[in-house]
Amino acid sequence: MQDDLQQIKAISGVRGVILLNRTETKVLSSGFDDAEMKELGKRLKAMADKNEIQMMLTAELSESVVKLLMDDQFALISIAEKTVDISTLDGGLEKLICHLSDRDENPGLSELPSNSKIETTEDYYLKTLNKLSAVIREYLSGYIASREFKKARDSLIREYQFLAGLYIDKSGNCGIVQSPLTMEIEKLNRAFDELLRSYHKSCFNLSGEENKLPPLSEIIPEVLL
Repeated sequence: MQDDLQQIKAISGVRGVILLNRTETKVLSSGFDDAEMKELGKRLKAMADKNEIQMMLTAELSESVVKLLMDDQFALISIAEKTVDISTLDGGLEKLICHLSDRDENPGLSELPSNSKIETTEDYYLKTLNKLSAVIREYLSGYIASREFKKARDSLIREYQFLAGLYIDKSGNCGIVQSPLTMEIEKLNRAFDELLRSYHKSCFNLSGEENKLPPLSEIIPEVLL
């Protein structure tokens, strides 16, 4: 398993990676010292205990990119420089989790999940997006929140057609017209991750220096560190 982590660490720009076995509460790492591993491992476990759904999220900090990937058995955090090739890192992380979960014999994320699991995941993302919208309304306005949210959604519909089923009202609150949006949970995770980041980024750029919208990691710390 340590060799698997080393493969992620070998990707250009990756500073380190930490893996938590959710069943055994066992933490392994590559690239971090003992103190860092202990602190990040503690935070990873707290997030894993709080969130039972399968997810893949990204936080862009001032000098680094943090990736969080979680399924039924494992939770993983990687920290990389902003110059890292995100597609290469995403592919490596997904391959690692699939390998560790032995999906060839015991399908996990790769198999079509039940409607109840999809709906739980959708509900989680709706709450997260609405939480972001509430903050954006405080710093900008409901009109701008709605406008930028719709722009972010519409920019992704070509790649994720099911996002057309995401309803956004005039205040920036969202809901789902008909659930499930899709039965492909990996695409659902990627779509909402990209939507969340795109929506925040556009509003962050619109906010003034004297009333700057907080970083995404501060608005949603339970997910994005």
